[in-house]
Amino acid sequence: MRSRRLCVLALLGFCALMIFCMIGCRRGAFGEYISPADYNILRITKASDPQSLDPALIQDVDSTDEMQQVFQGLTKWGPNLNLQPCLAESWKIEDGGKVYVFKLRKGVKFSNGDPFDASCVQYSLDRACNPRLKSPVAEEYLGDIVGVSSVIAGTTSHISGVKVLSKYKVQITISRPIAYFLGKFAYNTSWIVDPKVVPFNQPITSPSTMIGTGPFICTKYDPGSTLEMQANPNYWGHKASIGGIRYVIAKEPTTREELFLAHQVDIVGLSSPEASEAEQEPDLEKDIKFFPRMGLIYFAMNQAAYAPFSNVHVRRAVAMAINCQLMVREIGGNINPVATGILPPGMIGFRPSTNEVHYNPKEALKELRLAGYKDGSELPLLKIYIASGELGSQRYAEVIQNNLITNLHMPVELGALDASTLYAKEDEKSLPAYILGWYADYPDPQDFLSLTFTSNGAENHMGYVNSQVDAICNKADYMPEDSKERLALYDKAEDMILQDAPWKPISFVRAPELIDPRVSGLREAIYSHAPMNHVVLNNN
Repeated sequence: MRSRRLCVLALLGFCALMIFCMIGCRRGAFGEYISPADYNILRITKASDPQSLDPALIQDVDSTDEMQQVFQGLTKWGPNLNLQPCLAESWKIEDGGKVYVFKLRKGVKFSNGDPFDASCVQYSLDRACNPRLKSPVAEEYLGDIVGVSSVIAGTTSHISGVKVLSKYKVQITISRPIAYFLGKFAYNTSWIVDPKVVPFNQPITSPSTMIGTGPFICTKYDPGSTLEMQANPNYWGHKASIGGIRYVIAKEPTTREELFLAHQVDIVGLSSPEASEAEQEPDLEKDIKFFPRMGLIYFAMNQAAYAPFSNVHVRRAVAMAINCQLMVREIGGNINPVATGILPPGMIGFRPSTNEVHYNPKEALKELRLAGYKDGSELPLLKIYIASGELGSQRYAEVIQNNLITNLHMPVELGALDASTLYAKEDEKSLPAYILGWYADYPDPQDFLSLTFTSNGAENHMGYVNSQVDAICNKADYMPEDSKERLALYDKAEDMILQDAPWKPISFVRAPELIDPRVSGLREAIYSHAPMNHVVLNNN
């Protein structure tokens, strides 16, 4: 799933801070610090409020992680990146790969007891594409289905390619066969909502309408403070042994660590600089765990908002002036591996060596001269944006700023925006340059290359155009998944993109977390932990 962007933003819940101040930050036995009411509650810090409570609207990793506790799709990703049945217990592929017939799981109920059937699938997909909902990702993930474009355009309210064949059977027709289509049904845009509760024309804005089929029920949301869930007694699968989950929203990295030391939370996500520092702390280093993720941290150059970036030599100059080795080694403490390309490890088509643009300040100045500039001092001011409160991005941005000033003599300023504003401006193509992350929604090169770098790619927010890349990706996208020719085409496209430098890849992702020893049973999925219904809390 594509929990797409790497960012953090939020406000600290005052009560959590006061609890910490009263208790102090020393570690001890579990029972000494955890209140009886929290013994069976898994407590996780998040650096931001969820982007939305509506699965059809969310785009980022953290929000998707939270919403997957409540909602589910027809398919899901297993721990070894194998696609598994979820609300669909099986499926058949017909008509040369254009027709999918899903046999739905019987006996499934929504968390409020309402029954799940094929009409719920049709309603949820129609709703996700409803133009009044303004989903930023519906066309991106459902656009292959026949009739989706008409619904998004507002000319009809029902997707013609989605047909209810019986109470527990749905047929979905796509315009052309694509190897990765089933993976899109594990993504949150197509997660199933309760038609009796969730409005068709309006987003989900409160726990009362967050009704899904997942292992947990959202019971309370206090923006800037907490998001609370309890185990779903109607869950059709493995029922949670824990009583619930509390997401504690805390903006500052030091606050999150303090809450962990005080046994007020069980899991804390860390940026690579935070993890590097925590490894030097005796009270923290033993509880750090690392989880490889299929993701990439990158620096984007948007020619739609910074005119000099329309010249490939300027982009190449900037890419050559950035010392990623320094960032990853000295700022990130070698927590994440330096990126060698766009496709991350674990992805089919990943190559440990690509035709990337390497750090070379002398060659960078030559590239600027090819673009017609004596040096970077003749360029207009470049402003680089990051998400507020994201320590890793902030420190990376500071290195990039220093590199560009020192190596190219460019005027550079840094800016920070809250996550929602950052996403909106990225979608509008109004950010000149920015640091974000991209995580796989499904383990296929199309999700990284075609989606973000073709001229009509839904996630091309840089104004990047290369007709050869368009032609190559368009051909590869519709070839069989295991075709050697397909992967060779993606290799060629990736090398072209790297040389054109709309992105400067910084690092791949090995996500560090502080995890309290009382937590066991965590399971992994493609982009994060799987839903928490297998977690066990030991308070002895």
